[in-house]
Amino acid sequence: MALTIMNWVPILSSVVTLVFAATVLLRYVRGRRLHVAFWGIGLTMYGIGVLCEALYVVLGWNPLLFRLWYLFGAILTAAWLGQGTVYLLAPRRVAHVLTVLLVLGSVFGAIRVFSATLDPTLLVGGELSGRAIVTPGVRVLTPFFNVSGLVALAGGAAYSAWVFWRRGIMRNRVIGNILIAVGALAPGLGGLFSRLGLTGYLYLGELLGALLMYVGFLRSTRGSSAERVATEPGEQNTLTSAKVGTSED
Repeated sequence: MALTIMNWVPILSSVVTLVFAATVLLRYVRGRRLHVAFWGIGLTMYGIGVLCEALYVVLGWNPLLFRLWYLFGAILTAAWLGQGTVYLLAPRRVAHVLTVLLVLGSVFGAIRVFSATLDPTLLVGGELSGRAIVTPGVRVLTPFFNVSGLVALAGGAAYSAWVFWRRGIMRNRVIGNILIAVGALAPGLGGLFSRLGLTGYLYLGELLGALLMYVGFLRSTRGSSAERVATEPGEQNTLTSAKVGTSED
């Protein structure tokens, strides 16, 4: 298959996202913080999703690649990333309960996706989409996972940016969290354009989202020692290593 410029977008997205995931997972190994682990898992799922897209544009239709793409890329990524923010901002007991629900929901989603009947002739514009799933009740799962995850991830980042801005501290984390919030919204906006028939925007949205969140993460985790001293104990931003004024109960 001859590759066009647009075909290279998911390939580049997979490289950026998997490097980003490795960076966050290494941070977890150093700090052993649960919220960082969930962000690392979510980013790995993001990477698997865009890698399946990259393989699709190179190899063409493959049922296993499609199922992996839909499960990790279309259903689970936002929810698992959002769960990291839940652990950052919510009481620990609440986060644990939501994790149990997320795991059960993920298992149920996997069973439904891998047992669904597929029809690749329903794909249009050369992009992967949920249209290929013809079994009723599978695609309806996507909004529940995506909306809850997006609210937690983008909302948590926006809240963290507001906290640091209001207190006049650590401007790098204000900017970083704004980038993370915008980056979390970008894939959904690309998917909306794709559903309206504007092909290519899904892949562009995913690449833009990965880049913005990665730059936001790097910006948030970079700061002078003076800034760190000025920060009150327990006050950090999303995609870093501590909490923003939350309890540990």
